[in-house]
Amino acid sequence: MGKDQNELEKWFSANKNRLLNILKVEDGEQDIATVMLRDVEMVRHVDQDDYLAPLAILLHGEGIVKTSSDLEALPYDTYEIPLTNQLMAEFGEEKLQLNTGLRAYTIELGGMEDYQT
Repeated sequence: MGKDQNELEKWFSANKNRLLNILKVEDGEQDIATVMLRDVEMVRHVDQDDYLAPLAILLHGEGIVKTSSDLEALPYDTYEIPLTNQLMAEFGEEKLQLNTGLRAYTIELGGMEDYQT
């Protein structure tokens, strides 16, 4: 995962101060978030119960999460993407696709029409 991890950090760092649209698919359900990326951080989790992924990327910045009924502010101005050893990534200038085995993410530069800060 080391090469993909470094490439992920580079991609997000290159897109600081840009608006990111994030589509997450997990167990057939979709979540949509928009984040104004201010900073990116890789964190290691030490978890004896294997509840947390060993590594996660934190996207810091203001944002919103689209729920089934409304738009809500991004909690703590942070969006977390748990990474696993099954990580597969496809990089493009305007788009990043990640598959962690449990979740698939499509991250595109841009913004939702109804984004509000």
